[in-house]
Amino acid sequence: FFFFFFFQQNRENRLQSFRFLLLFFDWIDRDRNMAVGNKKSGGKSGGKSGKDEKQRRFAGHSTYHKDSKRTKKFKNKHLQEEIEKRKKIQLIKGRQKKRSTEEESEEEEEEIEEEDELSKEYKGDEKYLNEDEEDEEEDDEGEEEDDGELEGEEEEEEEAASEDFAKHKKELEELKKNDPDFVKFLEENDSSLLEFGNEDGEDQNEDDDENEGEGKKVLTNSMINSMLKGAKNGDKNQLKRLMVAFRCGCFSTQGTTKTGQHAELPFEIAGDKTFAHLMSTGLKNFNYLFQLFTGSSNQNWSKIEKVVKAFFLNVSHYIATCASNDALLLALNQLESYITWLSKLNSKISKKLLKSVLDRWSEHPDLDVKASAFRNIREMALKVPFPFANSCYKGVYLNYVRESKFFNPSTTQKIEFMADCVVELYLLDPILAYQHAFVYIRQLAIHLRNFIQTQTKEALSHVYSWQFINSIRVWSNLLSRHASSASLGKEKVSLNQLMFPLVQVILGTIRANGSPRYYPLRFICIDFINNIVASSQSLVNTSSFILEVLACADLKKKAKGVGNRLNFELHLKASKSQRASSTFQVTSKTFL
Repeated sequence: FFFFFFFQQNRENRLQSFRFLLLFFDWIDRDRNMAVGNKKSGGKSGGKSGKDEKQRRFAGHSTYHKDSKRTKKFKNKHLQEEIEKRKKIQLIKGRQKKRSTEEESEEEEEEIEEEDELSKEYKGDEKYLNEDEEDEEEDDEGEEEDDGELEGEEEEEEEAASEDFAKHKKELEELKKNDPDFVKFLEENDSSLLEFGNEDGEDQNEDDDENEGEGKKVLTNSMINSMLKGAKNGDKNQLKRLMVAFRCGCFSTQGTTKTGQHAELPFEIAGDKTFAHLMSTGLKNFNYLFQLFTGSSNQNWSKIEKVVKAFFLNVSHYIATCASNDALLLALNQLESYITWLSKLNSKISKKLLKSVLDRWSEHPDLDVKASAFRNIREMALKVPFPFANSCYKGVYLNYVRESKFFNPSTTQKIEFMADCVVELYLLDPILAYQHAFVYIRQLAIHLRNFIQTQTKEALSHVYSWQFINSIRVWSNLLSRHASSASLGKEKVSLNQLMFPLVQVILGTIRANGSPRYYPLRFICIDFINNIVASSQSLVNTSSFILEVLACADLKKKAKGVGNRLNFELHLKASKSQRASSTFQVTSKTFL
């Protein structure tokens, strides 16, 4: 440090180097004196006071020393500034983490912002859908930090402006008291100088009075047709007005399950016929209008992006809240042609739409609605850029598992249909299907291992449940379908590597409890293995499990009654009275 600065041409650097040299010699001299003192005392004075010991430990050095002048200078001038700077950085990082954990709340805020912008456009707000302005997403951390600093600077500027305004107002009041003649002269010649700060308030009051006098307009079929005609002629303002009217239909109380939302809608729909005409007109014509305004090569996409985004937000809410089967079926059928536009939008819009469609696919009782919803999910998995397909695969399987808690005559058709949907979706991309299937089959194996280790009733209830069995059902169907298509040369990537772990999970499930009470579950698992074996042309020996049932003492005992017929495909266990009936004995032998 000394030689580096001593040979510099700058005089201040040389002086700083010289000061450093003096401090260095002083430190050496002090260290030598301390060593001589320790030798004279013979080590007896080595134990210093507790306070000095704490100071040395806090400093992290073997000997305690004071701060240098440079350190003191940094503490006095730059330490507080550095601390504030680091706090700002930590605050920005905290906001980023908060954004990642609160994705759903952000999506709702985006939806409300888009809706407010649409309503402002109809009322004459020139800021909505401005052709020269585009929303840019800033994903880099450096850009987010810059935004945080800019926001802080804007707040400081606003505070300074408010302080100047208050100061100027006080000066005007003092001027009125001290020099009323001059104030009178200003009023006669230029009164605008004395009306500082009152223009915005007056304009706002005028706007409020105008808005109070306007009220909502009643939307009729003729208005809808005129908006559509103007939009087809290339009038962008009519397209915006039609989108606002469409939003009013999506968020209106007619035909929806939720009421009392978005009371500030600019249009009021006249009746059910107008509502049906509005929704059918919008769903059937917006796709053509989007293509018309973007052009053949999508050169005008930036001008129409916000309108497309608003359409998907409105449709997502409508699908999630619509109570009429016919209206919901119309929306889902027409939505399939709009999926290609999602590839150009933010992934949050796609996830919001996917959530609404998945809820309808899993919870709606009508199979036609389920089929239409699944077609949209399939189109999103194919057309929205990767890795959005991961969300589709994961969402479909998890919703299937949630809905498969009960397997009875009323839910059999629904669960089997959903299982077929899962298999069809996973066969679209065998590579991605392998990744997801491997994780979920491993989860089944973990549940089975927990029972084997603990041998508790709770662990057994996790394995011997319809959710567990229906999960095995969907993976066995997937592997059997894939094996049959691979044998015909249709698949290049094979999922047969998952066949061994799945068969081991099924065999472990059979062995978990060999009681005759769970013979129906055993028969179901044997059926899963036979399906895999038949399609893959492999061999899995299940004869030992079948012979064990035939040799069971309960089936050889004299029956105590006829009893009711037990459907083994819909039951996992049989009661003691059912096992003692002749019907159970005959059905078991017939099933095997």
